[in-house]
Amino acid sequence: MKIEVTSPLPQVAEAVRQHLGLSTHTYELWFLGDMVGEPQHKSRATLNALLEEAHQMLTDAAAVGGVVGSAEIVHRWGEFGHDDETVWSMSIDEFTKGHRLPIKAL
Repeated sequence: MKIEVTSPLPQVAEAVRQHLGLSTHTYELWFLGDMVGEPQHKSRATLNALLEEAHQMLTDAAAVGGVVGSAEIVHRWGEFGHDDETVWSMSIDEFTKGHRLPIKAL
């Protein structure tokens, strides 16, 4: 079933989407240039879960060695998801140089 919410005012449409659990704001986890899993509804719980997953991926990549790249969490929004911003990122190089302290979002 597909539900489409339209309104002349974008703020009203977004409020209805959020109320129905259809918010266009999502978090995405990217690792080594690929999206991991599916976009997830934007919430603090989602961000915390993605931070834990990113930390595990960085730990595994550092253990293997020879891997170059980074992990990042992107906040995406807009009618078609065209607007985005990186809310957290860390390269494997940063991670292996001791920046393994508890991860916090920007």
